[in-house]
Amino acid sequence: MRKATILLVEDSDDMRNAVADYLSDQGYRVHAHRSAEAAIAARSFTETDIAILDIALPGMNGLELTRQLKSEGYDRPILALTARDTVDDKIAGLSSGMTDYVVKPFDLRELTARINALLRMSGSQHGLAAVTTSRYRIEPKRHRFYINDTEVKLTAVEFRLMLLLMQNNHVTVSSQDLIEAAWGEEAALSNPPLRIHISNLRAKLGDKDLTTIHTIPGIGYMLQD
Repeated sequence: MRKATILLVEDSDDMRNAVADYLSDQGYRVHAHRSAEAAIAARSFTETDIAILDIALPGMNGLELTRQLKSEGYDRPILALTARDTVDDKIAGLSSGMTDYVVKPFDLRELTARINALLRMSGSQHGLAAVTTSRYRIEPKRHRFYINDTEVKLTAVEFRLMLLLMQNNHVTVSSQDLIEAAWGEEAALSNPPLRIHISNLRAKLGDKDLTTIHTIPGIGYMLQD
């Protein structure tokens, strides 16, 4: 399945590059910045699944950045990187809205384990959240799909395909990920008819010119809405 997108804010070039390179090698997409101000200016946090913030940032520190992100509606996990391990430091971080912390120096494998644990927790909380794009709205909890506020009936497979495409609007989703979302992780071995279901989904969207669900040759599909 699609790996998470991570916001990383760390002022140490060596630390930032090491963490970003390691996580990228693990398949994550990483938006790395050396300051809180740069991260806010880039607005990259709006498309991330988890944030990793150094506490002792120059200028706006990690606690202040956490409060800023929370004030702008950021509701994903925030993992602190800190060289301080006192009870007061932990309380300050958690009180600001941080979810967990890793004490420096740390093993990159431990960091990855913490990230995965937080993502699993976040996924259980956000997996049923409604998703809205320009014309479409999908509500997993109620199993409802709307085009411009008009409900359109989708089959179970079409619904799961559309949900994943909408969760990744303007991002290419591999055929493998779509198959796993619609039929399960072992389904690729049986070669399910993904193209047929995508074609049926396009018909229900009125996508006659194939400009809404784009075919990305040799890779998969992309929703553009």
